[in-house]
This record gives sequence, C-alpha cells and structure tokens, in this order.
Amino acid sequence: MLFLCFKVGKETYGIRASEIIEVIPLIPLEKVPGSETSIAGIFNYRGNPLPVIDLCQYFHQHPCQQLLSSRIIIIRQQHAGTYFDVGLIAENVTETLQANETEFHASGLKNSQDDFLGEIMHQQNKLIQIINTDRLIPPSMRLAIEQTRKKKA
Repeated sequence: MLFLCFKVGKETYGIRASEIIEVIPLIPLEKVPGSETSIAGIFNYRGNPLPVIDLCQYFHQHPCQQLLSSRIIIIRQQHAGTYFDVGLIAENVTETLQANETEFHASGLKNSQDDFLGEIMHQQNKLIQIINTDRLIPPSMRLAIEQTRKKKA
C-alpha cells in the first residue's frame, strides 16, 4: 500500500494514497471571519469553495510554516450522507512510502480526542503514524466547515 508522508511539527505522519484526491502547492487562502482557528481559510477549487485545515494549528496550536515543501493535501469526507472535499496543510510533504499494513503496529496509547491517529511504523530512525482521514475531522469541525462553505458559496 502506498502512503504519502509529511510532517506536522517534528512528527511524521502518513495518509493512504487511496484517500487523497490531489496534492497542490501552498496557495494564498481567503480567511473566513469567525471560523474555527484550525481552518486556515478557503479557496476556489475547480469551481467550488474548498475549506483548508492547518494540521499544525489543529495538532499543536501554531500554524504550519510556509516552506517550499508545505502543501495542501485534498481529501474527500463524508458527513450526513453527503460528500465534500477538504484541504489539509502539512509541512515537508516530500515522501511516499510503500508498505504493507502488517508493518504498522498499535501505538499502545489511546486518547479519545486523537481517535484519528492510527498505527505506527518504525522506519529509518523515525516513527510514522497513520492518520485515519475518516475520523480526522470531528463533528463540531465538520459543522464549522459546512457553515464556512455556505458563507462563501
């Protein structure tokens, strides 16, 4: 299975390539007044407003650095029977990893707030933790994204 690897702060994470629609350069975003702090902004993606979540802000309460390797990873989410796309800003989006699911192991830690964090793999002196995109966005943020999309539509 192929994974896209990236950093959020000093930690390395991976998303299954099959869950990714597209990876694009970091582009200017339009701020949405009153939106949740993790929502970096919105932009026109193929004729539709696309909200973008800053993963550094979401995980560590500080924005991702604007590096040449920072990217917006576009994924599809399902909520209340409808699908919508959302962008994720991450740093150092430069590597892919080919690995079997069996090479990943449970972290041994369980936190209900971090339900989206999956199994971990040790590779070349670093840990790579899988992000389960279907559980990444909590219901409160999904509602905020839906409201953000409606404001700009």
